[in-house]
Amino acid sequence: MGLIFSETVLLDLTKKGMKREDAYRAVQSAAMKAWESHGGFSKVLRSHETARRALNDGELDELFELRNGLQSVDYIFQRVGVS
Repeated sequence: MGLIFSETVLLDLTKKGMKREDAYRAVQSAAMKAWESHGGFSKVLRSHETARRALNDGELDELFELRNGLQSVDYIFQRVGVS
């Protein structure tokens, strides 16, 4: 479903200049629609008017790349002493 990327989308919308409250409402409404319809969060965002004003297809694709969220995993494990 992709809901794990909601924080990433929220932060990117605020970086694009959207007020945090507006970004939160947009992300929450899209997330609830995805949850209720058992659809994909990314797909819902692509048809969400508020999100689309700030994010194009390429930007959405990048936000939903799992590798971006995992890029610091090794560093984090080193910092906490897990090998």
